[in-house]
Amino acid sequence: MIRRPIIYLIFCFSLTSCLDLNQVQPKTRTVKKNSILLLRIEGLITSELSERFMLNVRRHANKDKIKGVLIRVNSPGGTVGASQEINATVLEIKKRYKKPVYVSGGDLVASGAVYSIVSADKIFVNPGTLFGSIGILMQFSNISELIRWAKMEIYNLKAGEFKDSGSPLREMTLRERELFEDLMEGTMEQFKTAILEGRKIEDSKLEQFADGRVFSGVDALEYGLVDSVGTFNQTIREIGEKTGLGSDPDLFDPDAKTSFERFFETLSYKKVPFLSNVFSKINQFDKLSGHTLFILPSYIKSY
Repeated sequence: MIRRPIIYLIFCFSLTSCLDLNQVQPKTRTVKKNSILLLRIEGLITSELSERFMLNVRRHANKDKIKGVLIRVNSPGGTVGASQEINATVLEIKKRYKKPVYVSGGDLVASGAVYSIVSADKIFVNPGTLFGSIGILMQFSNISELIRWAKMEIYNLKAGEFKDSGSPLREMTLRERELFEDLMEGTMEQFKTAILEGRKIEDSKLEQFADGRVFSGVDALEYGLVDSVGTFNQTIREIGEKTGLGSDPDLFDPDAKTSFERFFETLSYKKVPFLSNVFSKINQFDKLSGHTLFILPSYIKSY
């Protein structure tokens, strides 16, 4: 006879095998004491990430007990629109809510991640933080030779000369290439403008390193893109003292998981290393497809 605890355990595993915790809407947490709002930009910057970022700001940044905002960043960048949304939200925190915004860079702050945080009051990075990759990337493929080799026929009907621009089924025309290059030039100017306005540096100085290169946190400080070389803990101390909460302020993390959520997460397929890696790469690659990107190129090559 199967004992009751074993039945409960089987039920839990059955439930979590089909449960995606990312789709579960977490209960809004309450700010109970004077704190710094902790937000994170981790991994690919997509519309999903920017929406979550904006939601957390809308829910908590206006609270009296929130005295400032600390953003922890470890990202290769991502899509243009999502990066711009985060940048605009950082400006909103400063102008609408009148609260300081500090940033702590981890291993990587590249491309769209730079765009997202250049408007912050203070940016801290580690000496070896990979910073930069200021540029635009669009990637296309042409598999027409493969289709011919496979003796396949493709019929592509369109209304509008550029409707199928970037199609992998044929060679790109000169007019299409010019169209995409103009698009990238315009987007690059938006990127530069955000840096010039956010970091208050001269255009001539920006041109020296706004060419897609990646540099260290020490170089980023020299270029004027960050304010200080310092760890996450140092950034916490700085914003704590800035807001009058002292050198060891409380951090309010709206995305912190409850013990219940952590328990079920340990049972889900996402905690199985092989499956977690496969599902993550498929999901992230899908989010990149078809977008103009602010992203570190080598990140895409990892696929």
